[in-house]
Amino acid sequence: MRKLILLLCTALAITAASAQVKRTAKEQKIIDQAIKANTVGNFDEAITLYKKYLKKKPADSEIICYMGNSYYNKKEYETALECYKKAIEKKPDNANAHYNMGKCYTQLNDIGNAIDAYEDAVKFNKSYSSAYYNLGNIFRRMYNYRRAIEYYEKAIYFSPKGADSYVNMGACYGELHDEQKMLDCYRKAAELGDKETKQWLKDNGFDN
Repeated sequence: MRKLILLLCTALAITAASAQVKRTAKEQKIIDQAIKANTVGNFDEAITLYKKYLKKKPADSEIICYMGNSYYNKKEYETALECYKKAIEKKPDNANAHYNMGKCYTQLNDIGNAIDAYEDAVKFNKSYSSAYYNLGNIFRRMYNYRRAIEYYEKAIYFSPKGADSYVNMGACYGELHDEQKMLDCYRKAAELGDKETKQWLKDNGFDN
């Protein structure tokens, strides 16, 4: 009913290790310009600015991860993956880098490593709802519906307004022939504002 969505990590919160990297006002300005360039789709400009900053602060795991995001946005997944690996070398508990590695491995159809990367992300950030969601998507595509449901439930626990988790979990219950739980999930997704699911419920006479 809906295409599986891989959520791109866009959080700009400074991680603990990056917080230890002292930045001058000039350096922060370069980072801000790079983030802005990436946001509007000027990925090459963003990468150039990140590289300029990293020449002076090569150990800044957060910014290495940001540069990886720009390569990811360019669909240069192998290069993005190298950035995330380097970010993890600088700070092994960089949950965002592990998460983004999971996205790259998924794009490269390396599902085993994708699962490992997402599992590492939630190991270092137990409330990483997007990582749980993506794990749910992987196991759903592997037809392991019960395992997928477990991950969607975790995603919902940490992000209770995530309609997509309810939609995909409902689809899993449908595959398991548990119509009541399927409808419960779809109704919750509709309640959270998922218009497609709301219309499906109406079209199939389940909107009461």
